[in-house]
Amino acid sequence: MSARKRFQPVQVDAQHKILRELPEYMERRVANIHARNQMLRATEAQNLRIERDRINAHLHSMPEGLQRLAAQHHVGDLTRRIHKLAQEGLAH
Repeated sequence: MSARKRFQPVQVDAQHKILRELPEYMERRVANIHARNQMLRATEAQNLRIERDRINAHLHSMPEGLQRLAAQHHVGDLTRRIHKLAQEGLAH
């Protein structure tokens, strides 16, 4: 029996309806995923900025020699991560 003979006309209409709706659904889903990813990147960047500011405030109470080492290690890493997020398309 061929594939054409297995479907009744009502079933074929239902399949066509599903297929017509599919592209719109997929476009909306892709847009939602993109928007969610942008929000997650923005949140991560904001958290990194807050952490960088917290570390900077903490460093001011340390002796000068330790400040420099800690700043190079912590703030430099946070700044690199922020720049990496910005390069991935995060708008400020």
